[in-house]
Amino acid sequence: ATPASLQPVADSIRANPQAMFDEPRYSQMLKGMVQSDDHQSLIRAWGHASDRTVVVNAMADDMTLDLRPGLGAITTPLTLIYPDYAPAGSPKGVSDTMYRGAYAPDKTMSFVLATGSLHFIMFDQSAQFDAALDKFLPN
Repeated sequence: ATPASLQPVADSIRANPQAMFDEPRYSQMLKGMVQSDDHQSLIRAWGHASDRTVVVNAMADDMTLDLRPGLGAITTPLTLIYPDYAPAGSPKGVSDTMYRGAYAPDKTMSFVLATGSLHFIMFDQSAQFDAALDKFLPN
């Protein structure tokens, strides 16, 4: 996906912000982000407690912001912990290709694949997340 290809989605979200929170779409989105029902409920509560205008604008901005051109200028070591999305049926290797490709210009980047995880790695695979964080922090 590119910022240009996501612009219509961002425009739609901004034009009808409530639609992002309508059911069953909202529940389906949460199921694609975290595996446990308890964590889905927690994230739902965060969403309901948040200023929806801010959430919608942040999501739309995130969809259309492309930081890739500046990645090559980063000299600080970075670690990306990324999910494999296997619980959602993503084929093996798809996340590797997507994330490693997107961050290829950053030569300081180290990659940590969180297996068996969706978006919220810290919930789905907390031990893997903690280990990656512990390894990175001394740097």
